[in-house]
Amino acid sequence: MNLLSNDRRRDPLAGILLLLALPMLVGGMLMPAISVTKMILFADTYSIFDAVFTFWHAGKYGLFALVFFFSLVFPAAKNLIALWAWIFA
Repeated sequence: MNLLSNDRRRDPLAGILLLLALPMLVGGMLMPAISVTKMILFADTYSIFDAVFTFWHAGKYGLFALVFFFSLVFPAAKNLIALWAWIFA
């Protein structure tokens, strides 16, 4: 098969992996990712989702927008566009 052929078969493994990537992405955003320890006794853990909205509540809107886009919106959009391309291409 060369690059100019019109053979448009979809790889079923690619579709399965794209479908599995979506719940794993959501799980990765919601699972603890950051641990902050204060004086050995107190520890707080944050998920990416929690950390992003902590910036919002702290009034750090620029940092919120930057981390929100590159940690939540961009990865989700990339996976959804890849899945759409796999289904409709």
